[in-house]
Amino acid sequence: MFKERKTPCPFGKTTLKQEKDSFNCLGTTDVYHCLLDERNRSGEMCHQPIWVPKAFCPQYNTGAKDINIVPCNISKGCPDVPFRSNEVYNYPVCLNKTNNNYGGGIHEGKESSPVSPLIFVAIAIVIILAAVCCIVCRIMRRKNVHKENAYELEPLGVENEIPLGFKKTIDYLNGDVFSSSEAYERAIGVLEVHHCITIIGPPGSGKTITAGKLAYRKCGLSKMYFCQTVEEILDKANKNKGVCIIVDDWIDEYVYYPFKINTAVDLLSSVYNRFVRSGEVYLILTAQEDIWSRLKGSLKSCDLFQRQSLLKIQFQKITKKEKQNIIHRHFKHFNKKENSFTQNNSRDEFAANLVKLENELKFSFPVMIDLICANERLERALPLILEDGFLRILKIFFDNWLKEDDINQNRSFCILVFAAFLGGKVSLADFKSPITGSLFHKVCNKYKCSFSAKTELIQSKPSEREIEMLLFENKRLRSCLYQIICGQNDTIYIFRHSSLFRFLLSYIKGQGEVFFIENVCVDVLVKQCWIEEELIFEKFKADPLKQGSVGSVKLSTSVLKPLAKRIYYEKEHGYHIPDWDNHIFMRYETFKAKQN
Repeated sequence: MFKERKTPCPFGKTTLKQEKDSFNCLGTTDVYHCLLDERNRSGEMCHQPIWVPKAFCPQYNTGAKDINIVPCNISKGCPDVPFRSNEVYNYPVCLNKTNNNYGGGIHEGKESSPVSPLIFVAIAIVIILAAVCCIVCRIMRRKNVHKENAYELEPLGVENEIPLGFKKTIDYLNGDVFSSSEAYERAIGVLEVHHCITIIGPPGSGKTITAGKLAYRKCGLSKMYFCQTVEEILDKANKNKGVCIIVDDWIDEYVYYPFKINTAVDLLSSVYNRFVRSGEVYLILTAQEDIWSRLKGSLKSCDLFQRQSLLKIQFQKITKKEKQNIIHRHFKHFNKKENSFTQNNSRDEFAANLVKLENELKFSFPVMIDLICANERLERALPLILEDGFLRILKIFFDNWLKEDDINQNRSFCILVFAAFLGGKVSLADFKSPITGSLFHKVCNKYKCSFSAKTELIQSKPSEREIEMLLFENKRLRSCLYQIICGQNDTIYIFRHSSLFRFLLSYIKGQGEVFFIENVCVDVLVKQCWIEEELIFEKFKADPLKQGSVGSVKLSTSVLKPLAKRIYYEKEHGYHIPDWDNHIFMRYETFKAKQN
């Protein structure tokens, strides 16, 4: 809440500290601010800080109850480096009460004219009422401190329905799982000033949820639009103004279709010049770090990707406090109380051990915390994870699951493989479908052979009711799949994270490449798999990432023929692969020969 001051905000750090101590901000992310509002009034509030670019000033918007960034149009004294909004006391020009700021910026001006005594009386009344409201609000905040930053997302319009893969992100935002960081604070400033941002980071670093939080903060959920491809952006921008458009992992497609990147850059340049530059549309893109490094040379000509509108999430530099905040919010989300832990650890002891986790190539810190909190077996294995690494212990988790003698554990593992083969999602309808249902039985037959001879699984097929119960009740399965309610009776289960989905695909492939190729859906083959061989195409011979992006499923050259056979079989039976002739697999003679 904005509490108007009788005197201007202090310029010195020492004076500010005295004011700050008396204001008593609660919570883990909100800190004391003293700013001008849009009517040039000095006031205090508790707010999450944002990063302000040089030559700009922070300004509190009393209507939106948020901090905006406005240009500093004064000839001398404007900020010459980026800074956090709560450190504005270092730049007196941003706190000069004599400036007229009704035009959307901080401008040079003259002293305001004297006002009548009646206005002073009115101001006094307002101040008294504000003080009373402030006291009431502070009492309420103490009672509701556990609800800080929580909010209910307003419903979406029909045209901007949330894609399935983004629904978990929205649930996590609504559940207050998002943890603020310096990267997010900087992202706010970038989006405010440039109207666009590309968030770059390794798998599981929080790119998607950061994009969602940014868009919600700027536009609200009802004005958030989600695009699956670059081509969709232009259509959305033409039809809607004042909206935020998100394209998650937008660049992945061009690893497999490198010749399309120039066309995409031209389209993005058009969108930027027509809609983004003016602020008619806010555009938020995300990109996996290794793929960005591979293709960024082709993007230099597009103003959308100027250096100041890029944000890299670098979890090598994550602070201990940021780690603790991530852990705290996940404990709250998963209802991890003092007696919730499976080992003889207190809540604080377990959290202290989680802080020790280091990022791995395929799993960054946030996604490891999410998966450990969702999985009791990984929780119990934390000492081993700290010693041997998350990747190795996750493999052991699946090895042990695969070896189980219990029929329900066997079936639940088959359900998980089935979901992976279908592209990372599954519903009850998939088990009943003549096509996908037969695939599930193939998966069951494949993995029953590797189980103990004590179980007679080949003759036993789970019923639809048994499958539904396993999806709902099996703890191992629930720790890997996230439940999405679509409509009144339609429930879909998706992988908790794309990193886990890709890891399981590689794990299944390791059980038998040919079986994997013959049964996984074609979308997975042409979008998630990579052939481990030096490419013929000269442009990529010297590329350090010629073996594919981080997390892609590596296929050996020995399976080129069955891979080509499967893809062309599906094409002959009506499966359409857009631009197949330009797919990276077509650089191999095996595919060219099959084409002819």
